[in-house]
Amino acid sequence: MNPRLLSLWLGVAVLACSSAPTAGAEVGRKKILQAEHTLTKHFEKLEVAPGRLRYLFDERLTRAFPGHFFFQVRYAPGSGKRLPGGLEDVNLFVVGPDGRVQGLNDRDFLLTLFHGQFGGVKTERRAGEVARIFAVLVVARHPGFVFAPAEVKTVSDATGLTTVARRMVREGGTGHVEAEVRFGMDGKLKSLYWRHRLSSAPRIVRTAVRVKRATKVATEELQRLKVSTTTLRQFTDVELEQALPGSVIFSYVGDAQKGAGTNWARRDLIVVEADGNAVLLTKDLPLAEYARSVYDPIVTDEQARMAMRLHLRLLAARYSGVAFKPAGDSIRIEPLAGGGRTISARLEAATGATGHIDVTWRLGKLGRMTSWTVHVRPGAKS
Repeated sequence: MNPRLLSLWLGVAVLACSSAPTAGAEVGRKKILQAEHTLTKHFEKLEVAPGRLRYLFDERLTRAFPGHFFFQVRYAPGSGKRLPGGLEDVNLFVVGPDGRVQGLNDRDFLLTLFHGQFGGVKTERRAGEVARIFAVLVVARHPGFVFAPAEVKTVSDATGLTTVARRMVREGGTGHVEAEVRFGMDGKLKSLYWRHRLSSAPRIVRTAVRVKRATKVATEELQRLKVSTTTLRQFTDVELEQALPGSVIFSYVGDAQKGAGTNWARRDLIVVEADGNAVLLTKDLPLAEYARSVYDPIVTDEQARMAMRLHLRLLAARYSGVAFKPAGDSIRIEPLAGGGRTISARLEAATGATGHIDVTWRLGKLGRMTSWTVHVRPGAKS
């Protein structure tokens, strides 16, 4: 079983396009985790890092494609040219009932997938529903934007039905995306098209408004998990804000027994991203994977250094009762024979506490993390 716990990728609220939190109950946590494990193995065969992997938690997809599991896989902007296997900066994948992994960047396969599920579509209402489902996938190709619900229009002529679902940008910029489906007179799906006109120039969103929205998302997620919200608090850090623009980071006490009553009491984290997606970081590996995934694929020393700095800042948020010394100078990078690199660093307590955290990553030549260690040593002398 993949050690990356579901709390990283699934223990999240939803993509902004999600329509209801009940979808997770329908598909089952175990099956989603199995699908995520299958997809991760697919990337291992490609010998490439899996990027930022997110299950598309949407009720429309669940109902329309039973037994299928859809994922968004993101890499650092501009990294597509360095990726193998037709991968792009943002990718969509589906794991089928037979465990087969298929990329949805392939238009022909996407048409085959929809063609197999939607036949006999001869009414505007049914065509509109198919267009809305398709729009879920189109929106997932544009992370960082928050979209309004779909506006659907259908044209009927002698050749059949043409339906367009348009979703306007609500936050994160301006513009829209369109998902178009065409059905013949016989009700068979003939074509799928998608197009977009987007500008990432951010609209001004007051910090107080963003934090208020993020607090609501984080609170609802803890309530869903039946975790007390009384210890939830925002963690502010300039470096984290620069690395994760638009995100709001919270910490909370997930296990009151871990280090209780000491400066080294450990807190769990929730990152509410700019598009409203909430990511729970409750274990050491998901924390490391999240930091790494922001810069995937890590193929340069500078990327490795930035990813490690992000990991150290997230660790500082986890142990927010301790003041730490600046850790940038402690990062060491060593090349590996045959490609790849080892990155190590130490986060050392400053005044008021003693101890340190040692972190080591080992990355393959295409940026995939092959091993990692995190050693927390409260009270240890440097």
